[in-house]
Amino acid sequence: MADVLTSAFTGDVRNTSVEYLKLPGNLERLGIALPALLSSNNQNLKEITLPLKRKDVTQDVVDEFRMVAESFRTRESSVVDASRKVLLDFTCNSSAKFTEDDGRRAFSCLDSWADASERAPMLKTNLGLKFVREWDGVTSVKLGDVKGWWFSQAVNRYVHLNGLQVSLWWTSRYGVMDMDNFHLLCEGIQSNKSVESLSIDYDDGDKASVDHKCWTHLFHCLRHKQRLKELSFYDGYAGDESFRSLMDLLQANIYIEDVNLAHMLKWESEGKKAMVKEALRRNRAQASCFSTLRDARLLFENARAGRIFLCGNPHAGKTRLRASMMETRQKTSWVIKQLKKRLGLKRTKGVDVELLRDDEEMQVSIWDLAGQEIFRALQTLLLPTVTQACVFAFIFNPMKDDQHQQLEMKADLEEAFGKELESWLRFIASNYPITGTFLPEVLIVVTHRDRMKMHNMEESCDWAERKAKRYRIIYKKALNLHEEIFYVDAQDVKEVKPFAERVFQLFSDMLQKKTPQAPSVCSSLIPKILNRPREVISRPVWQMEEFLTFVSKSLEALDARCFAPEVENERRVLEALSLYMHDVGSIFVLPHCNLVVVDINWLTHKFLGSLISEGHGFEVKSGTRSYSSTDGFVSKLDLDNILMSVSRKNHRKNITTKSQVLHELLVSLDLCYQIENIKGDRFFIPTIFQRGEIQKANLSWETAESLDWQHMGYRLLCERRDTSSLTSAVFPRFQIRFRKEMMEQGKVNDDTYRCQRDLIQLDWNGYFIIVENDGVAGDHVDFLVRISKSKKRQEAISFVKEQILERFRMFCASPEGCRGVTLITAIIRPECVEKLIAREYRENQVILEMELKERLREAVEKGLHQEEITWPTGEEGGESLINYEHIWPCAREASLPSGCQRAVELLEEKDVSEILKPLREKEEATLQRLCKVSEQLDDFKDARNEGLELSRQKGDEG
Repeated sequence: MADVLTSAFTGDVRNTSVEYLKLPGNLERLGIALPALLSSNNQNLKEITLPLKRKDVTQDVVDEFRMVAESFRTRESSVVDASRKVLLDFTCNSSAKFTEDDGRRAFSCLDSWADASERAPMLKTNLGLKFVREWDGVTSVKLGDVKGWWFSQAVNRYVHLNGLQVSLWWTSRYGVMDMDNFHLLCEGIQSNKSVESLSIDYDDGDKASVDHKCWTHLFHCLRHKQRLKELSFYDGYAGDESFRSLMDLLQANIYIEDVNLAHMLKWESEGKKAMVKEALRRNRAQASCFSTLRDARLLFENARAGRIFLCGNPHAGKTRLRASMMETRQKTSWVIKQLKKRLGLKRTKGVDVELLRDDEEMQVSIWDLAGQEIFRALQTLLLPTVTQACVFAFIFNPMKDDQHQQLEMKADLEEAFGKELESWLRFIASNYPITGTFLPEVLIVVTHRDRMKMHNMEESCDWAERKAKRYRIIYKKALNLHEEIFYVDAQDVKEVKPFAERVFQLFSDMLQKKTPQAPSVCSSLIPKILNRPREVISRPVWQMEEFLTFVSKSLEALDARCFAPEVENERRVLEALSLYMHDVGSIFVLPHCNLVVVDINWLTHKFLGSLISEGHGFEVKSGTRSYSSTDGFVSKLDLDNILMSVSRKNHRKNITTKSQVLHELLVSLDLCYQIENIKGDRFFIPTIFQRGEIQKANLSWETAESLDWQHMGYRLLCERRDTSSLTSAVFPRFQIRFRKEMMEQGKVNDDTYRCQRDLIQLDWNGYFIIVENDGVAGDHVDFLVRISKSKKRQEAISFVKEQILERFRMFCASPEGCRGVTLITAIIRPECVEKLIAREYRENQVILEMELKERLREAVEKGLHQEEITWPTGEEGGESLINYEHIWPCAREASLPSGCQRAVELLEEKDVSEILKPLREKEEATLQRLCKVSEQLDDFKDARNEGLELSRQKGDEG
């Protein structure tokens, strides 16, 4: 056999069509065949797999593996094709007999293979263990018996094996996963430095999930394994805790390149797969950046960067608190203090940023968020994009906002406090990335303590503590709301100092435990920019080349230019440093237009903050023209006028910004796009301009009504509507980003992709799609689809889910979306889509996809339990299994009567197959038992006939 293979793939007349070759596990003369295949010049042969099972490990096979090792020991490494991968797939099946002699022979084979792999890096290894048993077998294997002990020892033994893969398969029907033994296995995997791929399958036949503590412990053991590239696990009923643990792992270990969740249908319908994909995409970029910096041999140190965000409604005292916090760290002269008091503090527009603390322990910047709702769209752009140390401080003013009643307490203090706190907690939870461990830290500060004393309210603050306790429970999985509440007079530096010290203590704890290492040179570069020297203040936007030159010169001045001599492309190193500073919020890099915003405060406050203020008429002088836009579009002239107004204000402050650069910034930030036509250029820019008079959207299908159409509708809605929502910036930015992607791919034009506020109308590849945003509650987006009946419905469902719904989910999981929101899928009644029933009338015409699948599952299981259905043998039998119909209620306001529809017409085929999978397995098990009973009856019948024949013969003899 070995000679035949060698001749077929290495001879003069060889096979050149086979790319993947699977050899038999008990191949004779393997030590000759395998090296010959590896050293051949057959360029088409890419991968060779050698499956080896326990039953194949005889003494002859052991000898063959020794020959493999000896062959590579004597062979020149230069003659081996390093691009050709060879995988030894060794699987130990727990249902098979496994003795200590089997274990010793298996170790002998793997020892030889490990010896060979030291000389041939293309030799990879998969160690697999299947925890199964026969239907009539005994209890499942545990790691404490021979097989489990051997596998655990193997994982610990081969700690330097090239390309090690570990795979486990367990089924709940044959035994429960033992927690202690699973921990033992996890620790073995953690100690093995060679594991590149890990696969764990848990077959959930009884709808039982692995205890989330198992996954939590496993993922914790993988946090620092930089060689781990692929992770695959299947637990069809894994819950929210397991998902959070996985996201925690992906934030801690940026070197994992792929997570296979192909069978996790529950996570797919819940939108969790999209969040994993986005985390992997972000990690690939970050890993590439860090790899470049490490290759340049730059020094790394513990990260020191952090941000504190001051949140609260208007007039809460955030700006005054920020000024006092700055004074706790910076000595200010009496003259400057008096001057500031006389001039007063200007209200924040957008976000105000300052460097609060810069020393050897930490670099903390303070971000003052404007309280007005109109600025929320801007603020979501600037929240942390990486696992960075950050603290949110909610600031509450117990006094009335009216300037004529500022000495009066708010009427219902507890209700007002709870309403404001809940609004900002929802904002934080919706925008902070979902993790298992790294929850955002939230502190509560109640200001105007001096005025509270006047009302004898200083000692009686139960109203705040009661509400805080309630929301601490509600949001415990999304954020860490601290118990202590700080009551301060924001103008008194001494009163503010204990709060500032508590903030710094939190940063000290986080920086020691949570954040990864960072390039040490960035600790010197970041304050150089955030302290805003003259060259930064006067020109806040630079070309990328200009900024890279600035970084290079700064490194020379710091004597930190210590790149490795072999680094040929210095630009890549400088770009990597720039991207890191972008991630921690020190600069804002816009690669599409080759620009870098070096003054974050200018971007957030003086440009975007001022632009939104102008567009919404916020604190503008009387007589100044106000702007509004019902559909989200404005003329080029109106936009230019506002940009010129912003430029003039900047110029008066000696800030140089060109109007064209401001245009480029808006486009690169996905805040607008331009349409050119004969009526004049128009810009779609919904977040900048106020809505104006609200008009009801007049929806219509712009298609020929004479054709036969079919309709389908989906809704993506927040899984936790009590603690999260889609912020006002998400849908407008998705409208612009989606259009940009489709335009670049040549799939649409301005006639087939049309936008207005809260609405997209799309004609793509025979699909007529309306995407409608819920602009009221902000907790869902509807997707209405019309297609020709000539298209197969199942193909259409898959297309809409993958190309439309998944795109929105991926965007929502990105830094530009709401990373704290999990979107689940619901199905809209098709008649509502066909008749375009108004959004407010179709609220009861929606059913969660998970709920519909569960109802179908229950109907199938109920029929099976009542023995009214059997496994189908034809098409009619199959119909009887899945005939559950969902009943739609009536919508009287829309004159829509109640109706019913089969669940299988609303679901994907793969979902229905997943529901029927346990039924098939139970039926197959029943057939197996019946076959064995039949065999036993046949044996009994044969034995009885033999007995009767024997008795007859004896009777004849008698």
